[in-house]
Amino acid sequence: SQGAVIVSGDARLLFAVNPGSNSVSSFRIRPFGLELVDTESSGGVMPTSVAFRDELVYGDDGDTASGRGLLYVLNAGVPNSVSGFTVDRHGEITPLEGSTRPLSAESTAPAQVGFSDGGDVLVVTERATNRIDTYVVGPDGRLSAPMVHPSAGPTPFGFAVDRRNTLFVSEAGPGGGASSYRIGEDAALDPVSSMIMTGQRAACWAVLTK
Repeated sequence: SQGAVIVSGDARLLFAVNPGSNSVSSFRIRPFGLELVDTESSGGVMPTSVAFRDELVYGDDGDTASGRGLLYVLNAGVPNSVSGFTVDRHGEITPLEGSTRPLSAESTAPAQVGFSDGGDVLVVTERATNRIDTYVVGPDGRLSAPMVHPSAGPTPFGFAVDRRNTLFVSEAGPGGGASSYRIGEDAALDPVSSMIMTGQRAACWAVLTK
């Protein structure tokens, strides 16, 4: 999967899913290494990917923060789901009650979860169904019902989002490569480029420059 281990935008926190124990952990990034802060149930079975929307605002001293972050975990076990958590300035994780949402079906072989650039849309790729799910993120951090979109290419896998809210998805299926979409404010996906061949097999992960 892509996104099993991620770092917050300010490089102060690291989050990792633990598929063997159905949990997610947070760490503080220290000069000497990682310091475990918290571990919580993922809200489902076999978490494989995690996404974080950083809302922390730091003061002039660089250490005092206000606000909190929003974390979503993709549970790839049956039934597939996404579950939300709030994260305080120390990295403590708190389950967001009523935030768990299904994917398009109970068993879709999901690959990755991630936020749009502004953090108002959550995206999940489904390998087995050739679908991409999007959710509108509400003011309270909870999600709408999933909007299900057909993938432009076979086996959508890892993805990345640029600062213009272009979604770039790798495609691991036969004849696949990559496709791009524009993410709308209403969580709509508009194809831009479809099935651009890479000349190689099993394109599984994607990354974009800032």
